[in-house]
Amino acid sequence: LGERGQELARVFEPAPSPGQGNMLFLKGEYQESLAGFSALGQKGKPAERVAEELCRSWLHFEGGDGTVDKYLADQLLPYLALAAGDSRLVTEEITSHLLTNIAIIEQFLPVRFRLEQASRALTVSGVAFAGAVGEEFPDAAHP
Repeated sequence: LGERGQELARVFEPAPSPGQGNMLFLKGEYQESLAGFSALGQKGKPAERVAEELCRSWLHFEGGDGTVDKYLADQLLPYLALAAGDSRLVTEEITSHLLTNIAIIEQFLPVRFRLEQASRALTVSGVAFAGAVGEEFPDAAHP
């Protein structure tokens, strides 16, 4: 990554574990967000391969136009559905987890996600859930 002109702050921390491998984590800091990437080692897997997997994962994200990595996108959906107003994100990749979470959330909440396959843009109008026990969803916003 350094050869590609990326600034790297290296922090190595021992993390006692019963496992037999190593783990690398890379935090990408952007103007208005963060993104995290990890790779796991295992017995017989060279540390250089672990580092290569980590770098390839980050470079794939960095080279794309997604605002959210493929692992975070599906985890954000419940919050977007419960937020007030319109929300939009562009995911790095459309995964089966993303599609499954959309289908499940649409079964429980009166929202409809719109997913543009070509751009990987996802939009939804949230229900503005206030969080009070027994509170109804606002009918005016979602007839």
